[in-house]
Amino acid sequence: MIDNDYVAIISAFLFSNHFLYLLKFLQKQS
Repeated sequence: MIDNDYVAIISAFLFSNHFLYLLKFLQKQS
């Protein structure tokens, strides 16, 4: 079984990475 805290940390990490990528992409467009 996987800890809920572990899942929360992983999902937050993936989300932050996706968010940073999105910011870089938007900066390139402008």
